Amino acid sequence: REMPIITGWMSRVVRREQEQNVENWDACFVELRNSFLGWAATLEDAKVASYMCVVDITSDCRVEIVVEPAAAIGLHSGERSFLVVAQNDIERDQWAEALQQAIDAAAYREHRTIPGQMSRIQAAETIGEASRAAFKREVQGGQPRRVYVRLQVFDIKAVRATDSTVEIDFAIYMRWYDPALIHASKQQFRRTVHEYEQLWSPGLEVNNGVELREMWDGNTSWNLKDYETGEMKYSQR
Repeated sequence: REMPIITGWMSRVVRREQEQNVENWDACFVELRNSFLGWAATLEDAKVASYMCVVDITSDCRVEIVVEPAAAIGLHSGERSFLVVAQNDIERDQWAEALQQAIDAAAYREHRTIPGQMSRIQAAETIGEASRAAFKREVQGGQPRRVYVRLQVFDIKAVRATDSTVEIDFAIYMRWYDPALIHASKQQFRRTVHEYEQLWSPGLEVNNGVELREMWDGNTSWNLKDYETGEMKYSQR
């Protein structure tokens, strides 16, 4: 079984067209995995994959933040629509982001080149060339690549009013999916810094930066997190 991306207790997931009072919904244990969303009556049921209902995660799925009820997410899958009600707004946002990532990964899985074709392409191109070509195809197809960015501030060391500068210790984390890396051969792509630098990556610019110093080397910054989905991560402090 594939490992869950996110799990938690939420109000029962129901078809949106059913008119029910949210307060009367039973809490259930929900699991999001790479290819499906499943909910069970108890944690024990989830451990043995005894789900009350399962929704396949495909590129056709769509996620939306719902105003009413509070902390709710709408999930649309084909002709079916569901409400997932989290414990609070923070958990709602975490679930919404995780669902969108799973949908993005499904899109890459569904549209990747079949293994036989991929091996021939890689024989003629480097992984880096394939990565940049995949990004170009996405842009030309009107679906620019989605990049997730997180900023973490560790410390504000000084505020200097005389020259309008602030000394901050911070890190930036970026994640995206690269279809050229899905099931990439570990013999051809050994995850060296040089190989990572040949891939497509989002340009990072800090406006008004003064004497910025990078604290993490390439081996720390670059990370191919998942060969199954092509999930890439770049971090710098």
